[in-house]
Amino acid sequence: MEKKKPELMLPAGNLDMLKAAVLNGADAVYFGAKKFNARMPAENFSEENMKDAIDFCHLHKKKAYLTLNTLIKDSEMEDAIEIAKHAYEAGIDAIIVQDLGLIKVLRKLLPELELDASTQMTCHNSAGAKFLEGIGIKKIVLARELSLNEIKEIKKSTKAKIECFVHGALCFSYSGQCLFSSFAFNKSGNRGMCLQPCRLPYSMTPNGNQKFTGRKSGYVLSMKDLMTIDKVKELIDAGVGTFKIEGRLKGVGYAAATAKAYRLAIDAALGEGKGPTKEDIDLVKIAFLRENTNGYAFGEEEMTSPESSARKGVLAAEVLGFNKELITLKLHEKLQRWDKLSLINGDEVKNFNVHKIYKKGEEIPRAFVGEFIAVEPSQRPYLQKGDKLYFTWTQKLNDFAYSSLARSKGADYNLDVNVETGKKIEATATFGGKKLKIEFDFTPAESRTAQTSEGMLKEKLFKSNDFFEPKNFSCKIRGNPFVPLSQLRKLKNFILSKMREELFGANRKKVDEKEFEEKKKKIFSLIKKENKNIDSQNVQKGGKNQEIIIFLNRENNEISSDAKKIAGSTVLYDLVGENEIEKIGAMLGGKNVFVKPPNIQSDNSLEEFEKKYILKNKKIMCSNLGALQKTIQNKSEFLVDRELNIFNSFSVQMMVEMGAQKIVPSVELSLKEIENLAFGEKLAPLVFFYPVLMTSKAYSKQEKMREKEWSLEDRKKFEYKISFDREGILRIYNPMPVDMIFELEKFSRFDSIALDFTETKKEEAAQILAYLEEKLAGKNPQKKYAKFTRGHYTDSVE
Repeated sequence: MEKKKPELMLPAGNLDMLKAAVLNGADAVYFGAKKFNARMPAENFSEENMKDAIDFCHLHKKKAYLTLNTLIKDSEMEDAIEIAKHAYEAGIDAIIVQDLGLIKVLRKLLPELELDASTQMTCHNSAGAKFLEGIGIKKIVLARELSLNEIKEIKKSTKAKIECFVHGALCFSYSGQCLFSSFAFNKSGNRGMCLQPCRLPYSMTPNGNQKFTGRKSGYVLSMKDLMTIDKVKELIDAGVGTFKIEGRLKGVGYAAATAKAYRLAIDAALGEGKGPTKEDIDLVKIAFLRENTNGYAFGEEEMTSPESSARKGVLAAEVLGFNKELITLKLHEKLQRWDKLSLINGDEVKNFNVHKIYKKGEEIPRAFVGEFIAVEPSQRPYLQKGDKLYFTWTQKLNDFAYSSLARSKGADYNLDVNVETGKKIEATATFGGKKLKIEFDFTPAESRTAQTSEGMLKEKLFKSNDFFEPKNFSCKIRGNPFVPLSQLRKLKNFILSKMREELFGANRKKVDEKEFEEKKKKIFSLIKKENKNIDSQNVQKGGKNQEIIIFLNRENNEISSDAKKIAGSTVLYDLVGENEIEKIGAMLGGKNVFVKPPNIQSDNSLEEFEKKYILKNKKIMCSNLGALQKTIQNKSEFLVDRELNIFNSFSVQMMVEMGAQKIVPSVELSLKEIENLAFGEKLAPLVFFYPVLMTSKAYSKQEKMREKEWSLEDRKKFEYKISFDREGILRIYNPMPVDMIFELEKFSRFDSIALDFTETKKEEAAQILAYLEEKLAGKNPQKKYAKFTRGHYTDSVE
């Protein structure tokens, strides 16, 4: 059977990156608007240049994808809808999304618009893919952490297309499950504002005492960069439909080099050409690459790069010595003037440009591999004999990238212009098999001294741009008409604009504004109707109307007898077997007991969980899309936990319509934002929990690490607990809990609240429960336990 050629998708942080990607072999490009995309620091695209981007892609028979892949607040939903609507009207091929609420709204408002699931949705098992397919997703960007076999199994399970990252930076945490930047700096990765705490140095401590001075000290959360150019065939065989390259922040050279290299690699894997050369691959590494890995798909064990979080580039030269202001080098790669050489020492990078090159005392423009030369640096850093210098930018990469932009050619067009005194100017443009007649609303006056000539008309009107290339020009002038230069400029732009709309008209979409506004009004009015700001004082002195949900795990389930005094429902997490449920259920006196699966479950793990709990009609607390899908299929009672990132009224509404009894909203929302969500009676905000900052598979193959409990210490001496689950998934916890129990009256409007003790020692949990019991009894207990934070309840996340 003939293999289907996968789509090669490149990133674009600006229009030049997009052009470089398209002109060097990309089949598609993805880019962000000025709001709501996962790379907010990129230049990104305004409404106008978004249209330019879409048209440029379509001119070259390529596809354009817009990223609206962040979580959206209620107050932002209308803006997000308008961006999506503008992109749809301009002809976007699909929008890549993270937010469940945005998916729900866009499916109603723009049913013909293709929506693709961002990797931020953490789709990592077959049931999760089925869930996304069921809510209208056409293409799924899978979690980066999947093996090749897992990708194959997911591909078999769904009709949706499968997209995988094949190149670029890797996150330490599963995308969509990282709160580190959010809680450390109030800049959320789920909102496109990540400050990358994973690229900082840390020390790891086993058992909370003896310092681990071996491999796991330094940049222990800093991942190698993904590079699978030698694994293209295996990825095609696995059914990957789109090869996605990361890097909207990395520039024109990166877009050009990676597009060319992966284009050649894909073609060669399908028997079309010889593949990329060493020089092609070196340009990719120079454009931006840390120490690289084939990634999780191919079972690599060492995924992190503790020595440095800096880009590595390509080894270029070794320092042999010094001669006054000159540096003598032995070359490992070809060198030319203005190339940049870098000394990389941990996270410290010293750069200099090569101003001049000398060989045997004679200045030369370039030198070659193996040669011994001297260079004059633009600014000499402190170097030592034996230092290794790397290329992190070269003149060749720059020349290659920008010369490729010059290859861009639009459609040939012919222009015939009629200019007559006393009549509006007319023109006929012929291009791409089309003939377009244009009337311009300007009437030239008669002039005996300054009439407009044919040469002037051709010079000012017959221009090229990204979409059109001048071929033949003719004009007819009657009388002695005068057309001011300002009107000629307007006429040129008018002609090119009309031609462009004609050329791309088939890609444009028309939205019935009246119908659209009526549907939008109806959608929002339903949410407003359900937005019940409950003012009843459920928790007050002596009040016991509010349901309290308590999370326990196998380490602290002994406090069940304490919990049953106040818990309306209990969620059990990290259990060994179903017998524990019965045992703890009995201790709880028959109260509601829910079982929570991990937020990350392989197909095998989910299948085991389904057999033990879901198919036996246990009540489930859903924390991943796959578990949610299985639970809904089985018509089990369920709650929805924070890991599903329920961020707005529309995502709450989706879960309620699917049958959720209670929903723990995102822990990145402020208390005020949660209060303003619709379906308030269904919400159960957490009033005590240790935030899970990262969920990672990076050390899953490090068996010795998994035998111990660890803590992570940063440069400010903050200590973060680390734990491994039975599948080797690592979780990093905030040093302090979010604790709002002492201000419980602020949560009085909610029918339910939740306390999560899953990472709380039983002594601490028992102390907190005792404090809470006194508070509920109307007493004024003194808070005696550890330090805490209010999290985002008082500080809305950016």
